[in-house]
Amino acid sequence: MDRRVLIEDHVPSDIDYVGQFLSNAMEKIRKHVIDEDLIFDIRLIIDELVVNGAQHGNEWNSSKKVFLKVDMDREKMMISVRDEGIGMNYSTDQFDCKEMKCSGRGLVIVEALTDVITYNGNQICCTKYLLNKR
Repeated sequence: MDRRVLIEDHVPSDIDYVGQFLSNAMEKIRKHVIDEDLIFDIRLIIDELVVNGAQHGNEWNSSKKVFLKVDMDREKMMISVRDEGIGMNYSTDQFDCKEMKCSGRGLVIVEALTDVITYNGNQICCTKYLLNKR
């Protein structure tokens, strides 16, 4: 990929729409990323963030949207997901993998798969390096 690629879209917080939205986003990304291991990581990151936004941020309120922005070039991909909820005050340090609860597991996975992540209220931004730069 020699040029910058920008993908921006949004989806209502409705389970009937989220799956197809994620498939469409990945179809666009696959045109620019060919490494299957990298595609797997990107899919997991985007799935976790969009579903978390719809479920925890917007509480599956279909009148509220989740916004996805993917900005990539040859070296890195920046992924931003924003919902219309009140935002969160959460740290993955609070997650205990020995507890049998789901809350927080997705963000732990996203942090493990990304190189840089920032939380800003109802928006999460992360960077994934595409050329194994760390």
